[in-house]
Amino acid sequence: MTGRGNAIDAPLVAGAAIFGTGWGLGGYCPGPALTALSNLTLEPLVFVAAMIAGGLAHKLAFDRPAEAGNIHASESEAEYAP
Repeated sequence: MTGRGNAIDAPLVAGAAIFGTGWGLGGYCPGPALTALSNLTLEPLVFVAAMIAGGLAHKLAFDRPAEAGNIHASESEAEYAP
């Protein structure tokens, strides 16, 4: 098993707080929010749009370009490889 292990650090706590705040304010868990889109109401549409925007913002802010010779692995993935 690879990864960061069981470290509880500032990025983990901040991410959990942001996720929980969005969940609480929106009133939707991400999974049921997707199914609620079938209701054709504004609330789940706004929530899912914000969820997608947040994911894209994270990708733009934190993903690094792939290393030369390995176009599928970012530096963070290579750092934790066995």
